[in-house]
Amino acid sequence: KTIVKDESKYYQYNSTSKKWEYYSPSTTASRISYLDDTFGHGTNVAATVAAQINNIGGYGIAPNVELYVYKVTNTNNGYEWGAIQNALLDAISLKLDVVNMSFQSYTQKVTYGSSSMSASSGCSTVLSSYLTKAYNAGITLVAAAGNFNTSTLSYPASNEHVISVGSCDVDNDQNFVKAAYSNYGSKIDLVAPGTVYVASKDSSSAYKQTQGTSFSAPLVTGAIALYKQKHPNATPDEIEQALYDSCFEIDDSSSQYANWAGHGALNVYDFVYGTSVSIETVPSIISVSHNAQFKSNRSYDVNWSLSDSSFGSIDNNGNFTPLKEGNVTVIVDDPIDGTTDSVEINIIPEIVGLESNPSSINLVVEEDYYLDINYVLSNGGRHKASFADLTMTLQSEDFCLLDDNNGYLSALGVGNTTILITDKFNHNLEIPVNAVEKIVDVTGIKLDKNEALIKIGEIVSLNATIEPENATNKNIIWSSEDETIATVNNGLVTGKNEGTTKIFAKSSDGKIATECVVTVTKDAEISTNGYWKLVTQVTELHDLDEIVIGSKNNNALMGKISGNFSSSIEQTFNEDRTDELNSDSLIFELHKDNDSWQLLSKSDNKYLTSTAQKNISLSTSTSFGWNITIDNGDATITYYKTSYGRILYNVVSPRFTTYTSALSKTMVLPQIYRYVMTANEWATYFIGEINCDITGKNAPSIAGWNNANKKFISLDDNYKNIIKNATAIQGENDIENAVYFYDYILNKYGTSNY
Repeated sequence: KTIVKDESKYYQYNSTSKKWEYYSPSTTASRISYLDDTFGHGTNVAATVAAQINNIGGYGIAPNVELYVYKVTNTNNGYEWGAIQNALLDAISLKLDVVNMSFQSYTQKVTYGSSSMSASSGCSTVLSSYLTKAYNAGITLVAAAGNFNTSTLSYPASNEHVISVGSCDVDNDQNFVKAAYSNYGSKIDLVAPGTVYVASKDSSSAYKQTQGTSFSAPLVTGAIALYKQKHPNATPDEIEQALYDSCFEIDDSSSQYANWAGHGALNVYDFVYGTSVSIETVPSIISVSHNAQFKSNRSYDVNWSLSDSSFGSIDNNGNFTPLKEGNVTVIVDDPIDGTTDSVEINIIPEIVGLESNPSSINLVVEEDYYLDINYVLSNGGRHKASFADLTMTLQSEDFCLLDDNNGYLSALGVGNTTILITDKFNHNLEIPVNAVEKIVDVTGIKLDKNEALIKIGEIVSLNATIEPENATNKNIIWSSEDETIATVNNGLVTGKNEGTTKIFAKSSDGKIATECVVTVTKDAEISTNGYWKLVTQVTELHDLDEIVIGSKNNNALMGKISGNFSSSIEQTFNEDRTDELNSDSLIFELHKDNDSWQLLSKSDNKYLTSTAQKNISLSTSTSFGWNITIDNGDATITYYKTSYGRILYNVVSPRFTTYTSALSKTMVLPQIYRYVMTANEWATYFIGEINCDITGKNAPSIAGWNNANKKFISLDDNYKNIIKNATAIQGENDIENAVYFYDYILNKYGTSNY
């Protein structure tokens, strides 16, 4: 639409670029022609809101409003939904305060007299999400209720978050009545006069009288603009409530047009200024040494006075000059309507400075903190300062946030800064701020063992879990109740003498503790034998692991190979492990070969191979390997030529070989058991593999070092920890000897090869 207003901003929707384009009004043209107002409706609406007070024609309800005008119709005066949607988005982008929509649409055809409007499919929802976005962005939405004297819902007036405005008139007794054309019903929010005398597009000096809810709506829009000027922080909900509370009451209960008036008729004065005089602005602090100003909700002069003039003087502009300390009442009187308002104030002694409590702030990251600022008074007292009277800034905003509206301070990171504060009396204050990490206390310690049985000289590892996981200090203090029975070093417990004692794990502050009861037997020898553990997933297998293949449920292990199959030998399994193997068991050493495995028989030094289905044998060839997958412990061991099948256990004819048969009760998948080497066994293996002495005569074997590394990777975590935490000493203990050689090799030869 186009309007007559020099300060306005004009936008037209470009359907090609899908953007709103700005047009600057000509300084010489008396009428704007950039946006062609083909039918004149837009000029009438805009003038109702904002026509200037210039002694020409009429003037708008809010002549000083900053007006943005959008043309959203086509050449046939039809509304383009896409243009309206984009206009709302643009209003959000520009942070506008109020949007007027003087148009109507219906989901069914409506008629009034000789006028009719066809149904518009989807009109009830096409703007819904855009109106909600605008409302959530703080925009108050106003729309014309429609001009077909019907209760049929009109849109966008009936959409959520939109103030629906109908039209009213007055009868001969000056009572409000419904304008004949105005729509009615439960969606009407309020009414306003619908007949206006406004600028016309016909010429630069043309004016016309026109009517419709299209002009009631901009009267409400202009009133909201005036209210927003006085209450810039008011939300759409607050504005709407104040608007309805101030309406002239209309009893439409007996009307043949039910609910035609909504909350009543627009009352601009009471809406903008309130229904009675009130003191709107009260200084947050009044000191005997500083003047203050009070303001009312009236735009005209009112009478100000004090309950006791000995406390000072106040003029008709609300300027107060205090003379002494104490309590006094400030009174305002409206000479027009006779209403009054008053407020009791406290005049404090002279303000001589500012003070923070505390004087410096230790701020914990991610914790809330609120400043406590006080005025220092001449009598030595203190008075709470209002943040509205303070200007506060941070010397550095790199890691701190400060809200000067409420004194909220928070730290995003560690560091130091200073808060700089100035009050309205020009007193200054600096507050040092030191932000530190949030300290998360330990709330619990859990050990992986509550009891342990070890032998004299044996080492067991206790692993502690700190709760919560993000505790600041996770250090554990370990101690033994009786070190003559068992000692502990960083969770490694060593048996010393026969008996029972407690090993304690405490948090660094000593507040949280737990314990493990350790019993030491008098057997002097440390068990050096590992065990065979069921492999439940293929990731548990490592290069150089020793394995056996068996059938757990059938107590069978793969034995010697002859006649194209492996004989079955009896083996007892205990849950997921077995400790001692039958001497005829076939033990394989795994050799990793890209994505497959070579299975080397330890007793024959030959590799497991297959030449056909129902055929396995041992060969010196390393050309081909086996693919292994494991699901819940069941192993599928397939030769590279998959047509040969996979290794199965034949229950009826107890044997292991390759089969292509389907799985059944008599043809079952085998299980793989991996040898779990102890810390002592690894230490012995390491010393033997590196083939080194400390005289420097023999350089350690790189191949042996790498093999020992592979073996170490496959160790259980408990054994790894024992080795990692052992003391490097030459002596009778294999683990300590191994660690001693380890340190010696790295110190002498470096880490380029080892």
